[in-house]
Amino acid sequence: WTWNEYMIPMAFLMDDSVQTVPLALATIQGQHTMDATTLAAASLLSIIPTIIFYVIFQRKLNQGIVAGAVK
Repeated sequence: WTWNEYMIPMAFLMDDSVQTVPLALATIQGQHTMDATTLAAASLLSIIPTIIFYVIFQRKLNQGIVAGAVK
């Protein structure tokens, strides 16, 4: 649940350089307008590190899942 946490970082992080990903995506939207293509591109860019991590450590992640499932 911490990945999608929005209110606490919004209250405590005053500097734009230390924003979390959900806050940065929310600042792309305007109050009354939204550029859907820019928001979709930013969302895709925010997912890329997770995908790269999974591709690099896929074997270790699968080994950990199997080791935890077998008693």
